[in-house]
Amino acid sequence: MKKLPLSRRVLAVFFPERCAFCDTVVYAGMPVCERCNATLPRQERPLCLRCGLSKAYCTCKSTATVLDAVCAPFLYEGAVKRGVLRFKENATALTAAYYAKEIAETVKQEFEDVAFDGVTFVPMDKDDFRERGYNQSEWLAREVAKRLNVPLVPTLCKAFPTKPQKEVPAAEREGNLRGALDCLLNADVADKRFLVVDDVCTTGATLRECALILKIYGASAVFGATLAKTRLERGDF
Repeated sequence: MKKLPLSRRVLAVFFPERCAFCDTVVYAGMPVCERCNATLPRQERPLCLRCGLSKAYCTCKSTATVLDAVCAPFLYEGAVKRGVLRFKENATALTAAYYAKEIAETVKQEFEDVAFDGVTFVPMDKDDFRERGYNQSEWLAREVAKRLNVPLVPTLCKAFPTKPQKEVPAAEREGNLRGALDCLLNADVADKRFLVVDDVCTTGATLRECALILKIYGASAVFGATLAKTRLERGDF
């Protein structure tokens, strides 16, 4: 392990660092505890870039969608699921940095030939943002952009509140978001390639709606990247 700056080691004495998934106290500079690290549901390559799942779990049969491709380093299970739920409610800079590192490394592997013009994110409505105090997708996107050396470009807004996607049956998720997203005023998206970052991809409906809006406004290609991907039953895609 790379030796940490003295200031960070001293800070960790008073404010202990915690596992990115289970919140257990860990040694400074060790983002994941040994227990979680041993059981992380990391996806095996190759991935199906249409649905984002390992080929072993793919059920989409490469069905064409408006989203050009999507990838995720983990399955949305076990420690990762618990970590993501915690991140939505109590995000920390160290956890965001670790999650973004995993996402960025997967993007570099899976989309190595793609030159992105910008990294963007799934928007929140104003009430949700006020209640939570941050947009976890934006936080992840900012950190991913740094690691890819690509500009963070806010492009989308949410025009009105919708039910959380997790509360909507899979077959109804496309309709739940339809019409709720729009491009920000003066957003420059025409003829550009974007990477849309979110925390979890379940059916992919959210990322596809983001891609649809960006392409309506002229984006040439839209890719998606999340920390985790849910295994689906056949037909959910």
